[in-house]
Amino acid sequence: MEEQLELFPVENPKYQKSMTLQQRFEFFHLQNPHIATMLIRYAKQLQAAGKKRLSINLLFERIRFDYAITTRCDEFKVNNSYRSRYARWIMKTVSSLNGLFETRELKS
Repeated sequence: MEEQLELFPVENPKYQKSMTLQQRFEFFHLQNPHIATMLIRYAKQLQAAGKKRLSINLLFERIRFDYAITTRCDEFKVNNSYRSRYARWIMKTVSSLNGLFETRELKS
């Protein structure tokens, strides 16, 4: 049997209790830039296929699927609360993806 490689390990940092959700997201993102890279890659693929609007949830679940079939780890551990943060970060960072995700006002 061929050895499975962990293609994109996820570092789950230790957070300080005083950190806000935004601060935890930024800290996680700095330690796991490959997550944003994958989200952007999948968003661009769907945009190239003619999709005008996307759900960040779809992209997260695609990464979870890929992670499940290419690694020995049981879980893809990314806080679901980061989804809207990633959608905003992607639209701000990649101009061609601006407006691709619908977002609501942040509560925290």
